[in-house]
Amino acid sequence: MTINDYLSNCKLFSLMGVSQLNDIADQLDLILKVNHGLKTCGALITSYNTDASKITDVEQASIAKSVYLLNKHKWDSLIDFAAEEIKPWIEEQSKTTTEYGQVIDTANSGKDTYQNTNKLAGFDSAEFVDDTSNANSTEYGHGVKDTHSGTDTVTKESRSKQAEKLVDYTMQFWNKYGITRTIIADTVNTISLPMYMAESEEQ
Repeated sequence: MTINDYLSNCKLFSLMGVSQLNDIADQLDLILKVNHGLKTCGALITSYNTDASKITDVEQASIAKSVYLLNKHKWDSLIDFAAEEIKPWIEEQSKTTTEYGQVIDTANSGKDTYQNTNKLAGFDSAEFVDDTSNANSTEYGHGVKDTHSGTDTVTKESRSKQAEKLVDYTMQFWNKYGITRTIIADTVNTISLPMYMAESEEQ
């Protein structure tokens, strides 16, 4: 079974459990397949099965994690270096909050006064004196105070930083500093037979 056979049926880098590899896992699998696909798989893979189509998902994950663990110290150093340099191009979620309110505060007030006094004169007097007195005093008013307030929250996703851009940027950076070549070379050495063993098998 060749690496090409294995990667035609199985995944590798996406199953290693390394978050920094997840975004570019498919690209790394493709590079491994294109550049080293004809090499023969070693015991790390063939010990599970010599037929790639029969290697289970659990076994694929075990193979992938083993590759990472065998190269963990070197890879972690490279990944940590890259993480400090690569721009944080990630998908963002933005939250917009709008506060609104309406206040009505009106008042009408006043005083309406009406007064009427009846007067009469005595039989032998020209002077008038009060007879009855009617007084009416009314106070009226109208007041309204209405307050309406609340919060309108809108949550929306922003994809201005697309995953595709993150993959391209990461691959460019890794290629510039040789990180991709190192990880691919280490993986090939881990999962394939040494060249001399492959040649002896052909004979």
